[in-house]
Amino acid sequence: MYIECYKCFNDQRYYVPAFVISKQPESVFKINFLVDTGASSTLISWNDVPYSTLKTNLREGRTFTGMGGSVKAFILSNCSLFLYTDVGIYNLTVRELDLSNYLTVDGRLCPPVASVLGIDILKNFDFSFSDDLERLFLNRSNRR
Repeated sequence: MYIECYKCFNDQRYYVPAFVISKQPESVFKINFLVDTGASSTLISWNDVPYSTLKTNLREGRTFTGMGGSVKAFILSNCSLFLYTDVGIYNLTVRELDLSNYLTVDGRLCPPVASVLGIDILKNFDFSFSDDLERLFLNRSNRR
């Protein structure tokens, strides 16, 4: 079983589309995640979801620091990622995902950054490329 990632025309980075389903609060989002092997955690960017309807229902999590500055994240609990594969839909259950705040810790507007699929999820897969390097494949690993 493999998941095919696509190379974005604009920035030449690899993305994987997924549906995120959260039970607490009950929400469904379609997100194009940037495949980021340098990110330790998966983070959903505030500009990828209907943020204003969620922020009052979530508890604060940890602080992330990167190119956009430092931003606090809220916790989406009891989540599943539904990913398209060569044999159908793959359901990957994750305990929690983080959703970034729209403000940095110093009160500035957080720049629009991509949602990232971090190593916490990517560790479940092996990587391979198409011959022309236009596609990245996440192959389900036997490691757990």
